[in-house]
Amino acid sequence: MKVLAISAALSFCVFAASLLTGRAIETTALNQPMIGNAIFRHPRAIKDGVHFLTDRQESVLAIARPAVLAAFVVTAILFVALMRAHGRREEEKKREAGDRVAASLDSRPHSAI
Repeated sequence: MKVLAISAALSFCVFAASLLTGRAIETTALNQPMIGNAIFRHPRAIKDGVHFLTDRQESVLAIARPAVLAAFVVTAILFVALMRAHGRREEEKKREAGDRVAASLDSRPHSAI
């Protein structure tokens, strides 16, 4: 269960990092030209219009956007699996506690009436 929890946390970190990277690039692009030139060559529709991105920004954004979706799906699957494992563990603890109580009642001497 620890491996599952660590995997879910790492997956969430990838999701958050990808999301923040994409948003940072788009926020930066708001201050970039709305007309392309030699440096800013990749048009991107952002909020108030079309802004142009650099080659590096475009390549990072091309990785960050799919990574957000993939990491979100993986995180959701891992958290569901983690919650199910936790629920099974709690049920097992309750069952063991009930078995211990039943065993202690069976081991006591019965009084004859």
